[in-house]
Amino acid sequence: MARPIKRGTSANWLLKVRVPSDIIDKVQGHVVLPIGGRRTPVAISAGYVEVSLRTSDPDEAALRYAEAHDALLQHWKAVKTGPKPVSKRQAVALSADAYRERISEIDDASMVAEREAMNAEFDEFIVRRAETESEERDQLVLGWFEDVIAEQGVDFIAVIAALLPGSFPADQEDLALESRYGARVDAALALRGAQCDDASRPSLLKEFRRAELAGSKALGRMLEGDFSDEEKPAYFPPFEPPQPPVAASARVQAPASEGGDGMSIAQLFKAMREAMLEFVKPSTLRRYQSTIEKLSAFTDHADFRTLTRERVKEWIKHRTTEEGISKKTVRNNDLVAVQSVLNFATTDEGGERLKKNPIQGLTIKLPRASKTKHERRLYHEEIVSILKAANAVEIGGRYPKSSAGNRWTPWLAAYSGARIQELVSLEAEHIRNEGGAWVMDLTKTKMDEDRTVPLHEHVIAIGFLDYVRSVGKGPLFIDPPEVSGRTEAASRDASEVRASGVAVFMRSKAKLRKNVDPNHGWRGTWKSIAASLGIEERYRDAITGHTPGSVGRKYEAPTTAELVEVMQKFRRYAV
Repeated sequence: MARPIKRGTSANWLLKVRVPSDIIDKVQGHVVLPIGGRRTPVAISAGYVEVSLRTSDPDEAALRYAEAHDALLQHWKAVKTGPKPVSKRQAVALSADAYRERISEIDDASMVAEREAMNAEFDEFIVRRAETESEERDQLVLGWFEDVIAEQGVDFIAVIAALLPGSFPADQEDLALESRYGARVDAALALRGAQCDDASRPSLLKEFRRAELAGSKALGRMLEGDFSDEEKPAYFPPFEPPQPPVAASARVQAPASEGGDGMSIAQLFKAMREAMLEFVKPSTLRRYQSTIEKLSAFTDHADFRTLTRERVKEWIKHRTTEEGISKKTVRNNDLVAVQSVLNFATTDEGGERLKKNPIQGLTIKLPRASKTKHERRLYHEEIVSILKAANAVEIGGRYPKSSAGNRWTPWLAAYSGARIQELVSLEAEHIRNEGGAWVMDLTKTKMDEDRTVPLHEHVIAIGFLDYVRSVGKGPLFIDPPEVSGRTEAASRDASEVRASGVAVFMRSKAKLRKNVDPNHGWRGTWKSIAASLGIEERYRDAITGHTPGSVGRKYEAPTTAELVEVMQKFRRYAV
């Protein structure tokens, strides 16, 4: 009988199971298993699934093994039967996991504090937006988007897109949905021994978003003392495994035109996707698909050759009035997709099914938006307040490295303009001496381009290197899972969570304006001060990680020695 095992001198028991030979070619990557109440992604490697049961107690290990092994058998069964469509009922049932995950935050004091701060900032933004003149709102919203995304991470676009529809291009929203909810969807399916097909995944991701937002509202009521939502709400039905897909012969076909050669625009898009896969980005095709399916449904799947300019205008009006999609979104996303697909029909690759695109030149006029100044730098008083708050932090307690992040990352940002998320990702090995100067290697950056930044002498003078030496090796500002309680199945990267924590901490301790971002504000502040000190733009860009403004500038990348000399010009903050 299958049972836990031990290896070497390890005190903990292990689960180790061989992948069945009849599906060994079909499984790859990882499977999510319940280990001690946590959803744990486990790698499938060399024909085995192996994972620690995280206990040395044999009785507890037996219980954990049985639960995980049963889930693994369910996964094998799902792999054998293959992906299946997921219905609306099944998607809602699965999304209950996202709801429970959100309301469980009530038991974590740090998460409660972060949630309250986020809610307060969003409420303040909504009030400011309502009070702002209409011609200034676009700039206000854009500034808020940049600030909150810098703090929360790009996957937060998925949440903003639900709260403020039409705020982002469809492809950006799709990527954010996958980033924020993809792992949770995979976990929910794996724990129930199911797999969904590609066509079902977008709606499943959106159901997880809806459930998370519902959980956020319930969490808000819990924060006010109302725990009536703690049990699973009635609108989450029990999950029933997906049934096999309907055979192709039974699917409803689009009406055929005279001559039997009918093709809806959705079918035309399918042909385009197959013909242009090597020439068009997959993300672009994914973005087009939803738009084209909506237009095809609007026209009752009529032959695309019957589409006229007036019919497309009717659809545009339907999108902007009945569906409430902004004109800007329809112009930049929907209209571009339809233009591209109809253009394809005029090409050799598209079989020259059309002689001319019937909507060529069609556009949507938008009201002119006035540009307003957006303040991005910190005031002197705010700089002093943040750095004093950082100085007052005592490293230690339950989360020692997190507290160290509150202590040191504001200082590092103040003297580099680096993003806080880049800084919290630092490890002891990233702080090194090069040519007699101390530098930090930022390896987790927004543009995925590593850069080396000199440490300012003031940061060294106040003891940062002493802290680095005390850590020895490994992360400087992120506590290990056994301390933080973080699981491998967590939806957000540890650096995103920690950067958010720094922002919440600083907002609670420092005296700041309501619309100031205590994290991202350092970028504009450092660059502005550096410019006033006569530091050249190419040096400012190299230190902060901004893309050079021209092709020629890319050939002028400064050396580390030059940046060290430049950093010496940046004067100390008087705190």
